[in-house]
Amino acid sequence: ITIPVVVNIVDLTLKSNEATFAEPDAESQYISIERGNGGYSFTYQVGDSEPTTNATIVEATEKENLITLKPKARGDVKVIVTDQKGSVEEISVKVNPYNLKLENEATSLIIGGYEASTEIAITRGNGDYKLAQLTDDNKTYLKTAELITEDGATKLKLTGKKLGATTLELSDAAGQKLTLPGMLSYGI
Repeated sequence: ITIPVVVNIVDLTLKSNEATFAEPDAESQYISIERGNGGYSFTYQVGDSEPTTNATIVEATEKENLITLKPKARGDVKVIVTDQKGSVEEISVKVNPYNLKLENEATSLIIGGYEASTEIAITRGNGDYKLAQLTDDNKTYLKTAELITEDGATKLKLTGKKLGATTLELSDAAGQKLTLPGMLSYGI
């Protein structure tokens, strides 16, 4: 008995060629391999740089024709999937930066008295924090506004000057901004 056997080499096909993550700590995402020749490998390309096996923004793995994408850091990267027969597909991945947040999700601060100070920690962000230059309006109500670092944590420290309200802007390395309205100072 002769049994004809045909082995087809197929073009690699993925269910999706893009993934977006809300932040670097987001849950993994999965992309199905619809057709391929097995033996999958991954390289990563950031911008126009040469593809590398170093997964800095997202890490890709494959098991049973399912690609797992696990975010590691903010940024954009092309994940290049290659099968054992050299068929190639690309996945465009975007990992958004952390949203800038203060301790207890605070969106405003109250300073309890003239010459009194308050501090609040930055609990989420992308590092390299900057406080916008104080305006004339800020200087009317605030004696000082500064960022301080203690034990590896960055805090916003404000000292009141006069009864009233003003607004400050805090930003980070990823361009995330947090506007803090209603900074109040009042006498006790």
